[in-house]
Amino acid sequence: MTSRTMKSLVATLIVTTTLLAATPATHAALDVVEQAYEIDATLVERWPLGDTGSIVLRPCAGCDTVVLGVDANTKYRSSRSSLDVTREELMEIKSMLSNPDDALVYIFYRPDDSVATRIVLDAGN
Repeated sequence: MTSRTMKSLVATLIVTTTLLAATPATHAALDVVEQAYEIDATLVERWPLGDTGSIVLRPCAGCDTVVLGVDANTKYRSSRSSLDVTREELMEIKSMLSNPDDALVYIFYRPDDSVATRIVLDAGN
């Protein structure tokens, strides 16, 4: 490749990169549609008592409590199943944990209304 061709190619790449960086699509804001807590199971202070209600947790040992709503659309899952389980089945799995200190809970929620979309119990082995 000749020196002149190489300079032309480099100039074209610089112009193209500059134009792409200046387009509005590259500066579009990301919408946060879901956030999550990953906590020890022992930091859940109150599990949902029904299809509506709330789950109460502490994000860390010294943190204030957080209350997230649950509704009929909240999904429940356990690491012991590849499918969704009912809330009752999840509570049964939780009650059978030999060492709750080794279990983790992932609580996914919508930040706009603080409603849990999924509650996942990672019961370990």
